[in-house]
Amino acid sequence: MKDFLLISLPFATAFVIAVFTTGLWIKASMNWHLFDKPDSRKHHLDATPNMGGIGIFSALVITFLLFCGFHDFTQTHAVLAAACIMFFTGFFDDLLNLPPFKKFIMQIVAAFIVCYNGVVITNLHGFLGIYQLPEAYAVAFTMLVIVFFVNAFNFIDGIDGLAGSLGAVSSFIFGVMAFRSGQGDLALLSICLTGALLGFLYLNKHPARIFMGDTGSLTVGFLLIIQGIMIININPVVHDLNESASLTFVYSVLFIPSYDLIRVVVIRVVSGDSPMKPDRNHLHHMIGRQHFGHNGICFILLVFNLSLILFQEQFRFIHINYFIIISILMTMLTLNTYFVKRVAYLRDKITGRSSALSSMSEV
Repeated sequence: MKDFLLISLPFATAFVIAVFTTGLWIKASMNWHLFDKPDSRKHHLDATPNMGGIGIFSALVITFLLFCGFHDFTQTHAVLAAACIMFFTGFFDDLLNLPPFKKFIMQIVAAFIVCYNGVVITNLHGFLGIYQLPEAYAVAFTMLVIVFFVNAFNFIDGIDGLAGSLGAVSSFIFGVMAFRSGQGDLALLSICLTGALLGFLYLNKHPARIFMGDTGSLTVGFLLIIQGIMIININPVVHDLNESASLTFVYSVLFIPSYDLIRVVVIRVVSGDSPMKPDRNHLHHMIGRQHFGHNGICFILLVFNLSLILFQEQFRFIHINYFIIISILMTMLTLNTYFVKRVAYLRDKITGRSSALSSMSEV
């Protein structure tokens, strides 16, 4: 009962605060005409309030400070301080459309702060044949991983509910692992973020009344990858046959945004375009072309991500190098246009809708 209260009270508090503050921000956005306007790349048709990360981050910070008891959570407080940098970077980007270089610099600064406070990947457990990393290389590699995932999560925020759903599931799973490992500060941070994201999703579910914006996606992406690194360091997944099990676990939890970014960049480069050029080649765009809708896309990607996590849990003896290859092959075989069209065809047969195969030439 005590354990349940330790989790449920911060979760419920963050949820309520997120709903309340996000609702206030929607009203303020209406009064101040702060909208995300539709264009050729976006799915929404109406101008919609943006910067929903304000509700998420305010709920997270207020709840964490309320329940942490101001213990000596030096590392977690450093994470929140660095997350503030990401929050204000996203805030001003949503307002002023900051140049990519300035956003990149601020991401580096935030990454350095957490690395300076000990959130560092020191051992790759055989990934690409690499084990213990020298300190300088460990810091550089960790900063690279943080910046990569922050941008990956920012890229995945393209339809109603997707980034919030993936973030909530990932943070909850990390919170459970931290709680089981006795890491109360990390567990509290994770549960607070989960509650805040679900509170935001209450108003972000399709049709969304507000969008996360860079204010939210940069901050949430940053907090998720930091949680992942801290989980790797406490090594909560124990398996005698594979010391890289915690690495594969975190990789599987954060797989969808990471895979999507790499996939999109490869497509752009092969097509002769700039890796930074916006397009409609993300996984959610590809699935959406088969008329699954926002909720359907979220469901498909969440189910795949959870399936990959369960697969990792069942086969923790698989080394990280082989697991990466298997996960990529699994994704290429299932999350592709041909397979999704076949799924859409079965859906149409069952529901009586017109066949998705009649539009095989659609891009």
